[in-house]
Amino acid sequence: MIHSNTFIKYSALLILLPLFLQVFGFIKISFLTIFSFAAFFSGLLIFYNSFGTKHVLPVFIGTGVFLVGVFTFLVESFLIDFTLPLGFAATFYIIGFSLLLVFVEDVKRKKVFYMAAILLTASTIISVFTGNLNLTRFFVSLVEVVQEYWLLLLSAVATILFLYYEQTHSKK
Repeated sequence: MIHSNTFIKYSALLILLPLFLQVFGFIKISFLTIFSFAAFFSGLLIFYNSFGTKHVLPVFIGTGVFLVGVFTFLVESFLIDFTLPLGFAATFYIIGFSLLLVFVEDVKRKKVFYMAAILLTASTIISVFTGNLNLTRFFVSLVEVVQEYWLLLLSAVATILFLYYEQTHSKK
């Protein structure tokens, strides 16, 4: 379990590292992208800290914050037009997937599973019928994103590995 001061340190690192890299010219990213990375990793840390503890609210919040970061990054990096149907689909997906992980955390909550299934199905239907799912454009842009943000992605992976290493060795 991550203590609150460790959580604050990692969250600060995940916000300050991209700003540092931006200021010194290693990468060129917008503040919205920095927000998306901060939300992505903060949500991941909240989820990692709470999953398996039977505390469903942090699982829900951590998953939601993580997915908001992912969604923001995708919209920003892949130049996706943010439309009302896309907003509804993303909201339904984020809430639905968060509820699904709450169900995984506590399988006795059957109503949570049914609500997750309804929201995920609605999100898929909205995406298919409004044309939000464009996998070709996604994969073409993926190469550009990796080329642009390779240093930040490498730093994020190193941070996660360090966190994992610290967690596993502190239990001994």
